[in-house]
Amino acid sequence: MRHSATLTEDILESNAQITGAQKEYLGVTFQPNKNIGIHRWYPYVEGFSGGFVSNVLNEFGVSSGMVFDPFGGCGTTAVVASLSGIESVIIDVNPFMCFVTRAKTQRYKISSLKQVKARLKRKINSYTRAQTPKDNLSPVFEDKNYFSNDAIYKIRFLKQCIGRIRNISTCDFFKLALASILVKVSKLKRAPDLKYKRDNENSPEVFKTFLQKLEQMQQDVVELEGYSTGATAVICDNIIAPSKLTPQYDNSFDIVITSPPYLNGTNYCRNTKLELWVFDYLRSSKDLSELRKQNVTAGINSTQMGNGTKSRFPKVQKLVARISENAYDRRIPVMVAAYFNEMESALKNIYRFLKSGHYCVLVIGDSFFGDTHIPTDVILGSISERIGFRMEDNRIVRVRKSRGGFPLHESILILQKKKNG
Repeated sequence: MRHSATLTEDILESNAQITGAQKEYLGVTFQPNKNIGIHRWYPYVEGFSGGFVSNVLNEFGVSSGMVFDPFGGCGTTAVVASLSGIESVIIDVNPFMCFVTRAKTQRYKISSLKQVKARLKRKINSYTRAQTPKDNLSPVFEDKNYFSNDAIYKIRFLKQCIGRIRNISTCDFFKLALASILVKVSKLKRAPDLKYKRDNENSPEVFKTFLQKLEQMQQDVVELEGYSTGATAVICDNIIAPSKLTPQYDNSFDIVITSPPYLNGTNYCRNTKLELWVFDYLRSSKDLSELRKQNVTAGINSTQMGNGTKSRFPKVQKLVARISENAYDRRIPVMVAAYFNEMESALKNIYRFLKSGHYCVLVIGDSFFGDTHIPTDVILGSISERIGFRMEDNRIVRVRKSRGGFPLHESILILQKKKNG
């Protein structure tokens, strides 16, 4: 049964220009979203495309009910579900990413946005440094030199102006526009972890970049006016041990579409540290450390050595023992053991919230550390079956290589919760 979507043409056909192997390659990456309405509002390295979510809804005939994404990221699942008239529940441990999803799934009045933008442009045209507050950013990163002096003054100024917008929805729209350009106008770049640009890499001017982003976002709002949307609930929570997903959600979701953190050493929270800082989610460096601890242990810098290397799964334990012999960092075997222990907890909760007989579609990549290949998809499939899922398929959709040249891949796991499970 085909899914009856109500997306605008560019979102419905978000990967129509990509054919054959290219479509399979890009569908599980964020790349196609960079040029598609709403999805492009916030740049994101991790995650899949809107076209991928649409294809999943089509394949499984989901045109009503509720969609669940327990690793919500930048909200791609939520946007597609909402614009398709389907309700969704999205959770993420990162409060800034929860904000991004909420902002991308709100309804906006273009007349209000234009009025506020006009006022803001007048303020920008009369800007002087003397107007800029000196205390509207926490001191947590003040010694890091992430921005030029000119950029940080202008960011402070825009933050002050946006904070005075009375309408919450409109305020969120302008906050997201500013958030989306922070890395671009900084001295850093995503590659995929944040790192300093080379000396010959210039950063664009803040006001010009901000106004260009606003214009792009407003164009998308104009195009989407009049479309019906499904309600989106965005909850800042942790699927490993959810505290805010009440029992009312047990056996309630018609499909799960998600991509958990890959076991690749990436620190997902660190990639949003500028946004977390500028928008007051961090008041001290300890706050970022605490946020890392809530994530699935997938990054070396977020690994807690106190967890040890004990795994509940014999196959993982063998891999951990081998990695321990020649790991270039003693945290790696701890990270691998913790990853699969925590993913088991996450999968148990996904199973709990999913309706009997329905599907979890999960995008994941395998890993390679030292001289050891970690078949993450196979192991997660095995763990899922122990929980009670039936693994219907493991589709390899993208081939890649490790830094050392070892062949790796990304897979789509199709897991079905057994009927009456």
